[in-house]
Amino acid sequence: MSNRAAFPTLPPQELDFLMEMFAEDAKNYHVWTYRHWLVRHFNLWDDPREIRDVDRLINQDVRNNSAWSHRYL
Repeated sequence: MSNRAAFPTLPPQELDFLMEMFAEDAKNYHVWTYRHWLVRHFNLWDDPREIRDVDRLINQDVRNNSAWSHRYL
């Protein structure tokens, strides 16, 4: 379970950092797991940035099952 007191806000550059990690390996299981946690913890389900980032990863590699799974999370 997430601790809201320990993690009250999304770190400002966190999503940029994750996209940098995906540039190295767009199917990195650990990065995707962390991204799932961020989406759940900070309620980013419909966040425009979240949708844009996942669309970008899918457009870069339509066979990226990690990105597709995340989209339908």
